[in-house]
Amino acid sequence: MGVFLGWSHTAISAACTPGETTLSLERPAGFSDGSEIDQRRLQFLEREAAVIFKGPAETSSECSFRLKLTLDGPVSDIEDLTNQSFRIESDDGSAAVVAPSTLGLVYGFYEVLDRLGVRFISPNQTLLPEHVDWQALPARLHVAPRVEHRGFWTFGEGLDREFLLWAGRNRFNVVGGEFGDGEGLREVFAIARWGGGHDVISTLTPTDQAVDGTMLVEVHPEWFGSKASPNSIPFGKHSYRNPCFGDEGYVDFFRSRLDAKLAEDRYSGDDFINIWPSDSPALLVDSACRRPEGSDGALDDLLSFYTRLAADQPDRAAEVGDDRPTIAGIGYYGSYDVSSANAELAPAPAEHGYLHIFYNNVRSYRVGFFNGQSDLNRQFATMLEQSVATLGYERFGIVDYHNYSLYSGMLSANLRTLQAELERFDDLGMSFYAYMHPSLRQTIPEMLLNRMISRMTFNGDSTEELFQDFVRRYFGGDQAAADALEALDVVLSHRAEMFGPESSLSLILLSEIVYAEPPLGSAEIAGFAEALLNGTPVDLPVIRVGLVEPFRSSGPGLVALIEMLKRAEEGLQRHSAAGGAQQERRKEALAREIRRVRLIHEQLRHYAEAYLAAFEGRTEACVAEKGKFDKGLASLDEMEWPGYISRLPGFETKSSYLGRQKTFRAHLEAELCD
Repeated sequence: MGVFLGWSHTAISAACTPGETTLSLERPAGFSDGSEIDQRRLQFLEREAAVIFKGPAETSSECSFRLKLTLDGPVSDIEDLTNQSFRIESDDGSAAVVAPSTLGLVYGFYEVLDRLGVRFISPNQTLLPEHVDWQALPARLHVAPRVEHRGFWTFGEGLDREFLLWAGRNRFNVVGGEFGDGEGLREVFAIARWGGGHDVISTLTPTDQAVDGTMLVEVHPEWFGSKASPNSIPFGKHSYRNPCFGDEGYVDFFRSRLDAKLAEDRYSGDDFINIWPSDSPALLVDSACRRPEGSDGALDDLLSFYTRLAADQPDRAAEVGDDRPTIAGIGYYGSYDVSSANAELAPAPAEHGYLHIFYNNVRSYRVGFFNGQSDLNRQFATMLEQSVATLGYERFGIVDYHNYSLYSGMLSANLRTLQAELERFDDLGMSFYAYMHPSLRQTIPEMLLNRMISRMTFNGDSTEELFQDFVRRYFGGDQAAADALEALDVVLSHRAEMFGPESSLSLILLSEIVYAEPPLGSAEIAGFAEALLNGTPVDLPVIRVGLVEPFRSSGPGLVALIEMLKRAEEGLQRHSAAGGAQQERRKEALAREIRRVRLIHEQLRHYAEAYLAAFEGRTEACVAEKGKFDKGLASLDEMEWPGYISRLPGFETKSSYLGRQKTFRAHLEAELCD
C-alpha cells in the first residue's frame, strides 16, 4: 500500500525556496484499514509537510518533486523492532521511503528532511535551508534502528506536545520522567543530535549499516578535546562536561558552539551521528555495532550485549584507534523478543550485569540480572517490556553508561508510573534493589565519601578535581553547592581531629584512599565485590518492601565502609611490614587495628552472605548464615568501637549499629528464613 506526497518544490531553481511549495496527499483506499495511530501519523506528516513547504498553488515544473511513502509489510511496530527500519530510494524526479510500519515511515520522512537541510534545533526553532538540492538524497539507503539517534533522557521533562513533536522530528524515541525545569534543558537536547557526547568516543565498524561510503565522522568534537583546548571544560583528569548535565552557563556555552557550527554549515546529517554518550571507551564495539554470534541475523539486544560485556570485564581498552570510523557517544537501542511464540529465537539472557533506571538524572533503582538464572532473567525482560508498554512507549531506549565505577545500562522511563507498575509483579519484586541516589537521601559528608571512594579508586583524580566535579554535578550553583564545599573544607581542615593521630587507622585510611598513587585497580575492586557478594552488586538489596526502611540510611554507608576497610587493611599490612626496632610499638598498635578491621570485615561479610542466602531463597543456607551473623554480632559487641566508624551516618555508636543489625536479622528470620 502506498501514501503519496506530491511536492512542488523549489530545490533546483535558484528562485525557489521552501516557502513556495504546495502539498497534496493521496491515500489508497486500502489504507483505511490501518489503526488509529497509523492514521494519525500520516495525518501529522501531511500537516508537517504543508507547514514546512507551504506556498502558492502553482510553481514552476522545474521545482516539482514527488515523495512516495510506502508501507511494505505489517502495520504493527510493537511486535518487532525491525519494523521501525526504513529505506530511501531516489532518482532525479522522485524519491520513496519504504518501511514495514508507519513509525518507520515517520523516521524515513524526517531522514529525508534532514538530508535536505531542514534542522529542528528546538521545539520553537526550525532552520530551513535557503535552497534544497534533491540530488542530496541518496540513491539508496537502508537504515536499521540498531545504531540510530533515537533514545535520550528527558531529565524529567513534562513532555508537552511541542516537546514531543520536536523529539519525534529528530527521530528520538521519547522516554522521561516528571521533574525538570522545562525550557532550561529542552534546547540542549538538540546538541545530542549534533554532537554533545560525554567524555569519550566509541567506534562503529566500517561494515555497519549506519556507516556508508559518504559519511564523514569526527573522531572527537572539539569541545571535548584536550584540556589545553580553550573549548574544553576540565572536570577531572579524564572527563569533560556533558552539556546536558550543566547549568545555564554550560547550556549557553554549548548552544553557542552548536550555533556557530550550523551557521558555518559545518554540520549536516552525514557529518556525524551522535546518538547518546557512552562513558566507557570502545565498550560497545562488539555489542551494539555487531550482530551476536549465532543469532541468524537477528538484531542485537540487551541480553546478549550483557553476556559479552560480562566476558570482557573488568578491563577494556582506554582508547580506540583513529583508523576506524568513530562517533562521539553511541546509543544502544535494545529490544526483547521474549514472547512465547518466539521464545526459541530469543538469545540467552545475560548471566551477569544489571540495569540502572535513571530518573531526573538520578540513579533511582538498580535492577539485577541474576547469575545463572536464565528463566528469571527472561521473566524480568518480559516484565520490563510489559511495564514500558503500559506507559505508552512503543519501545524503551537503552544506552550504555559508565556510572561511578561499574559498567551499566540505562533505562529511562517515567519512574512514578513504572514503580506503580512494578509493584504488580510480586513474584519478581526481589529483582529490584533500592538504591536511591546520594543526592536524594544521603548527608553531604556521606555523599562526598562515596563519591570520593568511587572516583579516587577508579579514575585516580586529585582531591580538588574530584570535589569540583562532585559539587557541580550534583548541586549546580545553588546554596547546596556552598554547603557541600563548606563541609569539604571542614573535613580537610580538621582531619586530624576527625581521624585521630597520625598512627591511627583512619588517617592511614585517608591517605590510602584519597592520596593513593597509583589507585587501586578496577580489576581488584571487581574481584573483591565478586568475592564478597558472589557477583551481586555491593549495594544493600531490597528483598521485600518491608526491609527497605530500616536500612535505607545505612546501605550506602555500609558499602563505603566495606571498601574502606578492605583498602585500609591492605595499607596497614604494608605499614606493618615496614619493620624497624623503633617501630615495634607502632606495629603492635597496628596489629590490633588489623584484628579489629578483620573482625568488622568478617561480620559484614556474614551480613552480605545472609542477604545472598535469603535473596536466592536458600532456606538451609539462610539458617546457617544466621548463626554466623549472630557470631559476628557477638564479636562486635565485645570489641572496642573504633572512632573512625562513628564518623559514618548510621554508625555513630556501637549500640545503634548493633541494634540496626539485630533488626535486620529479625527481618531475615521473619520474612525469609521460615
